[in-house]
Amino acid sequence: SEHKEQLQEKYAAQMIAGLGVDQIMRRAHRLHRLHKYTSSLQFFRQALLMTSDPEQVYIQMGDVYAQQGSLDQAVALYQQVLTTNPRAVAPKRKLGTIYLKQGRTDLAIEQYEAVLAKTPDDIEAHYYLGNIQLAGKELASARRHYEAVLNTDPSHFAARRRLQAVMELMD
Repeated sequence: SEHKEQLQEKYAAQMIAGLGVDQIMRRAHRLHRLHKYTSSLQFFRQALLMTSDPEQVYIQMGDVYAQQGSLDQAVALYQQVLTTNPRAVAPKRKLGTIYLKQGRTDLAIEQYEAVLAKTPDDIEAHYYLGNIQLAGKELASARRHYEAVLNTDPSHFAARRRLQAVMELMD
């Protein structure tokens, strides 16, 4: 497996030579979609060396690490974005999701609330906060979050189903 990764890295390095940053990013995305994470990350690393705006590259690399299951590395990259751009919403949303997966509910809540402070209609933040509140039996709060999701996206099936469950529990 290590030999295979070395061959993939060598092949990626040959493919990168002479490409512009946009082409490198497209190839990195394509490799990511194909679950070729090592090669994808190599392309992203090269894009980092060439771009004057690394924020999106860090976010995309974090996504690759998160999908790969390397959550601590993903967290580090999302936090890197927030170090240079504390107002960025996407990394906060992504951190919330990772913290939930890690069972770090307080940190997830903190991130989702920070998202809502910037974008009050954020569907994902409301949905996950609703789930957290439902799990904690805080039904009124869960209800408000699910209703906020449905106000923005009336076709959100999961939120509608969860809201029904909350309403049944409240009766």
